[in-house]
Amino acid sequence: MAITKERKKELVAQYADLLDQSKAIILTEYSGLNVKQMQLLRAQVRQADGSFHVTKNTLLRLALAESGQELPDELLVGQLGTGFAMNEVELPDYHLIGEEDKGFYMTMEGFDCARILIGAVCLGAARRALELGMEYIKQRKVFGNPIGKYEGIHFELADDWAELESLRSLVYRTAWMMDRRFKEKRFSPLETASMISACKLKTPHFAFDVFKHVMLWFGAFGYTKECPVEMGLRGIMSYCVGAEGTLNIQRVVIARELLGKEYVAYK
Repeated sequence: MAITKERKKELVAQYADLLDQSKAIILTEYSGLNVKQMQLLRAQVRQADGSFHVTKNTLLRLALAESGQELPDELLVGQLGTGFAMNEVELPDYHLIGEEDKGFYMTMEGFDCARILIGAVCLGAARRALELGMEYIKQRKVFGNPIGKYEGIHFELADDWAELESLRSLVYRTAWMMDRRFKEKRFSPLETASMISACKLKTPHFAFDVFKHVMLWFGAFGYTKECPVEMGLRGIMSYCVGAEGTLNIQRVVIARELLGKEYVAYK
């Protein structure tokens, strides 16, 4: 995969912002490059500008762009991120964010906010799935009637809608508490912890169940790439399996706040 010197400079200029990021996202090695080709491309880009930290994910993006390929929709399955480490780095005081030795607590505040956002994302996805499902069950006919007339559909729809509305209240209330916590110091981190974990605990599996129900309403079509329900089911599963904390960790947090720290098993 030879690249001219002029083209190397163009690549560096075009992707400078991407190459300088510590987290470059790529979803698959769709470019088909082998290890030696990846190493060659890495060396060529570094030679053009050695100041950039070139990750494997970045190289895949460059390879795709260079070959004129686009990432197909069926490969939009997940997200991979790269990490970085800094050793023996000294920073002046004016680069300090927050208080010294409080980085862990600031990071956990980010987790708190993210878990509420995940709750909102899951409920928004579930709501859209129900909308798609309701449109379909009004049109799909079996034995001369729309399947939306049958109680087997009614009961699932009613239960899903009722739980959606109750969980929306939970997420909205928790978001309001976090807003008051930062603006008015009205709630402490401990007072919001159990509410935040409740959002993360309940909403992903609820949304997954909604997508499962709607997929069954659609029948075989719901399992195909042409149906957006299929992609939604896979996307929601990422929140069930651990994004921003596993579900059992949320249970540990809730139990700790209900019983007290002296009843946690890790101490």
